[in-house]
Amino acid sequence: MKLLPELQPHTDLAAAAEAQAGELPNIDFALTLLATAHRLPDDAPFILFALGRCVGWLAHALEQAQARRPIRPRARYIGPSAGTC
Repeated sequence: MKLLPELQPHTDLAAAAEAQAGELPNIDFALTLLATAHRLPDDAPFILFALGRCVGWLAHALEQAQARRPIRPRARYIGPSAGTC
């Protein structure tokens, strides 16, 4: 976000979000700033996010196919059992 121009109301919203939550705005906010700064269509933030997510999924799938095993075999569910919820 530091590389994008400071635009209103984004600048004030980012400051308010950081003051309230104690954290910087997330990628969703950054994508709206990017879309506004470059005059992209209203649905551009969602499309850019979805595109990035799909690229990540494809990269994981290719990695798993090449390794011929899951990339995170250590993941185990440790929550409540099926009849205890």
